[in-house]
Parts: sequence; C-alpha cells; structure tokens
Amino acid sequence: MIKFPKYYSSPFFSTLLVALAASCSGGGAFNGKQQSKAKTAQSEPPKKSKKSGASDTTLQTETPSKENLNASENSAQNSQMPSKEALAANGLEGTEKIAVENAAPMPVDVVWLIDNSSSMVEEIQNVRNNFEKFISTLGSQRDLRLALVSMKSVLALPTMTNSTVPMFQIDFPVSSTNALAIAAIASCPTPIRGPDYYLGKPEPVCGLTLKEGIENGASMYLVSEKLSSFYRKESKKVFIIVTDDLAHAITDANFRPLIETSPVGKNYSVFAFRGVTSRPNCSVMNRGVQYENLASQTGGQVFDICDTDWSANFDKLTSGIANIAKQGYKLNQAGITQILSVAIDGTVIDGNLYQFSGQNLNFSVGTVLPSHKTIEIKYQYK
Repeated sequence: MIKFPKYYSSPFFSTLLVALAASCSGGGAFNGKQQSKAKTAQSEPPKKSKKSGASDTTLQTETPSKENLNASENSAQNSQMPSKEALAANGLEGTEKIAVENAAPMPVDVVWLIDNSSSMVEEIQNVRNNFEKFISTLGSQRDLRLALVSMKSVLALPTMTNSTVPMFQIDFPVSSTNALAIAAIASCPTPIRGPDYYLGKPEPVCGLTLKEGIENGASMYLVSEKLSSFYRKESKKVFIIVTDDLAHAITDANFRPLIETSPVGKNYSVFAFRGVTSRPNCSVMNRGVQYENLASQTGGQVFDICDTDWSANFDKLTSGIANIAKQGYKLNQAGITQILSVAIDGTVIDGNLYQFSGQNLNFSVGTVLPSHKTIEIKYQYK
C-alpha cells in the first residue's frame, strides 16, 4: 500500500483530483462513479436550506417575468394563426349590395319556334301583326337578341330599319310536334345525322338517345348546332313556342335534361301560345299540356292560341320577359368562388332560389319583385 504525505489528503488536493478525473477522456472507474453521482445529483430535486447560512447548497430556479410570459403566449397564438398564403387559398370574404330599382337588367336571348303547318294560318297572321311591336318594345327596355325558327315563305323576320336588335332566322319547317326537338337539337353543340332518325336508329341528342323518332327527323341535321353559338353566357334565355298540338319524342319529360346540358344551361324560361279547346273558326289538335308544364317549371307563361286579339297577350309576353331579365345581376367582384348568403331587404333567402356562374347571379322567376329595395350578397373570392 502506497502512503501519501498528509497534505495530499487536504481539501485542496481532493478537489484537484476530482477535477482532473472529470476532465480525462478515458475516465475509468473513478470517472464512471463520479458521473453516476452527478446524474443522481441532477435527478434529485433541489434541497431547500432550512436556515440561513446552512452548510447545504441551495439550488434556485428562475421565475419567468411577466414580459416573458406574454411573449410566450403571443408566440403560441401566432403559431396557430393561418398564414397569408393559407388565407388566400381559402378565399377572402366580401359583400356587395345592389339597389334593385337602379340595377341594370340581364341581357335576353329570345328564340321563337312557330308551327308552320296548314292549320296555323290565322295564328301565324296574329304573330305577324304583333311581331314588330314586340321587338321594338322589348328591345328598347332590354339588351335583346332574337332568333326565329320558321320557313321564310310562311313567316319571315320583319324589316325594321330603325331597330338595333340583332336578329337572324333559321329557315326550317316547324311541324305540329317537333318544336321542342328543334330547340334542343339546334342548341346542342354536338352534331347529329338526320337520316338515322328516318331509319329508326336515332343518335343521341345532347347525350340522350330518344325512344321514338322525331317528325322530319331525316332533315333535322339541317338545324343541328345552329343555335349553340347564339346564346350569350350571361343572358337570360327565353323560348316562345306557337303551336296547336303536343310535342313528340322530346317533350316536357326530357326537354329540360337535354337543354340544360347545352349552352342554354338552367337559366331559361318557356312561353307558349298553345291550344286549349277548339272554338268556332279555331281548331285545336291537342291541348298543350306539355308547354303548360314547362312554363310552370321555368317561370314562363302560356296563352290561348284561339284568342281573336293577340295584342293583350303580346303585352303580357313582353312584360313577362322584361321582368325575367330583372331576375339576374352581374356582380362587380371577379374571382368569386362561393356565394355565402343572399339577403333581399334584410331577409336571407334559400340557396335553391338562385344560381351563380362566373360573375352572374340569377334568381328564380318571382324571387326579386319590383317592390324590393336591396339585395345583399356575401361571397368568398380569391
């Protein structure tokens, strides 16, 4: 056993030896025991001195200041707030108010389809007598475009030197039963080959294969796509049908699914001068129940084809279409992704009463009345 001088056991040398052992890389058993004691000391809770000046060393923990606590809370809140990029992805919210009385009405695209059969001579003359007034009156009130489907030899567009209304005619025979078929086939952007109808192998019309042939089906390709580029995206579309019979092949049961896949979309109304019952000097083939149904479903109107004076009905027709044009508005904000709510005079209305496309907000007919004052639209946009 090696004996060391007494001064080696002094506190100074004991402390020195501990420090040297801790700094050595190959610490050995002594270093391991010392580390173990150090870990034990770290894991033990700090001892509080019972008396001032006690031999045990007191470990103190620093209490955070009020400023540090506030900074920590703000940091936590900021970490939960969405970034500007996230807000942009979800969309910003905006509000727009429209004064009903002063708002510009939507443009109107009107398509007339007039039965050219021999039983319609008097009715066609009634249309001819009122046609110019209809065009000039509605054209002065609304942004109007007009298309006429009829044989020019039976009814041609009037020559109106002072009119600025864009008009064109499809010179094609409209029979007693194919007016709705012509409207659908001419509006669909997909062409068809007419002879297939004649041979009893009809092609799809706007994606729908019909179960029965169309009257004059062999020549129907002549009107295919003729109206597909006529319609303006932001316009109200109106079909006006004049006939004394029912429709075949394309009827009220399948007209809407067909036309709504075309550029017409869902923003349209159907009006009709249709037969009710025969009268003296007015023969009705069949009551136009199908046109009555479509008019009811789309906010249009129907008139009795056997009325002797059509001027009153034309006045109703003109005012009805003018009112339809007030059921749509173009919003100023571009990039709208979602309509959050619509309120008329402070009352939020059901979402089924309006449709939105692009910047155009269209209401179901009768939703916005002349007595209404303001429309408030809340939306999300990018």
